[in-house]
Amino acid sequence: MNPGYCYDARLRPADYNGQSNSTRLSLFVPFWTMNFTLPVGNLVGTTFKPVKATAIGQSASQYNASARIPAMAPAAPTAATIFVTATIDINAFDVDAPSCNVRLRFQGQRFPMP
Repeated sequence: MNPGYCYDARLRPADYNGQSNSTRLSLFVPFWTMNFTLPVGNLVGTTFKPVKATAIGQSASQYNASARIPAMAPAAPTAATIFVTATIDINAFDVDAPSCNVRLRFQGQRFPMP
């Protein structure tokens, strides 16, 4: 990946708007999809945590990765939050390249709008 590559993405922070205490990030491009899930807890902080990773392209692959969100604004989105920005680090980003570590810049808008 080159700097500036863009994905469609969905970020669901832990405990957001009555949802479960898990953190989920999904990335969508025309030919594949990736999902990173921390089953329990929050990725916001300086510590990498193990996440369940799934990639779907020519086939579905599950693998282990680790992730953290060292910066997110607001840090704890509420039901009234409309915009979220975050820096997301993922180690072992790709099932075929376990040494691939990435830093993503996420900008999201709540959908549907209130």
